[in-house]
Order: sequence, then C-alpha cells, then structure tokens
Amino acid sequence: LLEEALLLAASASETDLRLGAVESLGFSSRPEVPDVIQRSYDAAGDDPKRSALVAMGRSGDRRWRDIVLAELRSPSPALRREAARASGELELRPSVPELAELLEDVNPDVQLQAIWALGQIRGQTAERALLRAQRAAGDDSIRVALQESLEHLAFLETTRDLEAGVRAQRESE
Repeated sequence: LLEEALLLAASASETDLRLGAVESLGFSSRPEVPDVIQRSYDAAGDDPKRSALVAMGRSGDRRWRDIVLAELRSPSPALRREAARASGELELRPSVPELAELLEDVNPDVQLQAIWALGQIRGQTAERALLRAQRAAGDDSIRVALQESLEHLAFLETTRDLEAGVRAQRESE
C-alpha cells in the first residue's frame, strides 16, 4: 500500500512530493521502480537528477553504475555530492579515483560525501587517498570526517579478517 502511494506520488505535479517519492522508492524492489528513477534522471533540471541519484544509491542496483560514475564529474555540486554518496552505497570500486579527486573539491559537502564513500568502498587505494587527504586537511570538520572514515574502513577490514579466520577454523574442524 505504501509503495502504491509512492508510485502515485512519483507522478504528482507538486515537485517536492514527486522528488521525495522518487527518493523513497529507491528502497523498493518493485519492477516498475527503475523506470520511475530513470524518468526522474532524464527530466530537465538538477533537482530531478539529484533525487534520481539518491534513489539509485538506495536501490543497491549496479545497473546505475555508469550514470553514477558520470555524475561524479558533474558541474553541479549537488549532483557530485549525491553521486559520491551513491558510489559509496553501491560500493563502486571504479569510482575510487574520481572520489579521491573529489577530496579536493571546492565544495565542502562534496568533500564530506567523498570521504564517507571511500570509507564504504574500502580497499588500499581508498585508504591511501584518505590518508593523503588527512595529512593535507586544514579544516576541522574535514579532519574529523577523514578520521571517522578511516576508523570505519579499519573496522570493516578487521571484521572481514575475523570472518576469514572463522571460516578457516570451520574448515579445519
């Protein structure tokens, strides 16, 4: 029932309602949702594209990979920010070089999303980019975000190592 209401709202004439519905539908696995997201992305203006990027990240669906990667280079800070977040939510390893560049973006919100995304994606390249940015960081909020992202990355790596150890122990029994 809720998804039906959101699908109806996604075609509403009232802009904020329509965009909010698209964003919320990102969590849905209903077969008609990708078309709703694509229509929003294809609509004129940055706001529908931004809402589509939010939904793409929430969807967990890698079909959106190419769009998300392309929007990391958008002239719009709002679109770069949402593309960075979607990259992290989708754990898009190919986005790491672009995200590393966004660590030096002129917009602090874009920088913060790139920091968060690199922590979600993990890997040595992401970690090196975060460490490099941490050495150069001048802003306190950026420094704190970098530290939190590195801690998150370390936690995920430790968890992965622990899981591998448990698997190895089970196999030896």
